[in-house]
Amino acid sequence: MAKTSAPAQNWIAVFVGLRGRTEPAVIADRDYLVHISADGGRVSGNEVTILKGRSNAATAVVRDTAGSVVVSAKSDQSLQPTSDTAIFCATTPITDFKVSGIRHEAPADGKTPIVIAVSIVDKEDQPTMGQQTKKLSADPKGVGIWVFPTGDALPRSDWELGENECEIKPNLISQRSGSASLSLEFRHKKIERSFDFYAELTFALIIWTIVGALGGTSVHVFAYYRRRTVQSYLKRYFIGVLSGIALLLAAYFGVVSVKRPFFPSGVAIGVLFGLIGGFLGVATFELIARKIGAVNPNASIGGSSKGKSN
Repeated sequence: MAKTSAPAQNWIAVFVGLRGRTEPAVIADRDYLVHISADGGRVSGNEVTILKGRSNAATAVVRDTAGSVVVSAKSDQSLQPTSDTAIFCATTPITDFKVSGIRHEAPADGKTPIVIAVSIVDKEDQPTMGQQTKKLSADPKGVGIWVFPTGDALPRSDWELGENECEIKPNLISQRSGSASLSLEFRHKKIERSFDFYAELTFALIIWTIVGALGGTSVHVFAYYRRRTVQSYLKRYFIGVLSGIALLLAAYFGVVSVKRPFFPSGVAIGVLFGLIGGFLGVATFELIARKIGAVNPNASIGGSSKGKSN
């Protein structure tokens, strides 16, 4: 929905679109029939068709009294069902505002949004347009940009709701990982929220971790290990690669102290964790092996030995 609120008895346009696993909008490869329902209101048509070559189709929803309408869309053509909420505003006096949203973190892919709802409410806590323009002082900081659902950027200082609006749903998107914050003030009341964008765990990130692990293992092997047998080298490189990947996964999923690390780039963090994991993994293997007597203690410092080679 380009506009998520309107006075009661006024229609709100609803756009039903296709999206992919990684793309916010995709073009239909054939006609898709979509069934529309409205809980709490009514729609202009119970079915819409997204035509081949298009990315969406339009309908509209209305409610006769103030309140919310949950609009749902589903299809029999292997599409995931979805829903959204339209707000129909009261005309009662304004007493407060509120900010809601259930998602506070998202991947830093420039596509996945963090959505919040900013509502102007009356003393009964129901959204009201108050029959006046509403201006909120906004102070966004950190990574990302705030945009309307249409994709248009919001101003950085003042967010405005029109005379016939009681709610807006700004979207925060970012291509950089890190933290963001938002401070909104209206009628001397201030609300603050914080958000996080994290680096995605991608195949490319794993590959760069392996590259870093090979480098970290090489540093340890050529600095401390002199027994040049192919089998022993391969064993240590295998351990180093596994250690680098394990360290990356541990950090990514919060097993170690860095939870959802805010990496400057996937390449940098992959190589870094690979280097550390590769070096420490092999060093730990050497230490444990010596403790249990599986490796001759002279093998890693270049001395000759008649002991068992590993």
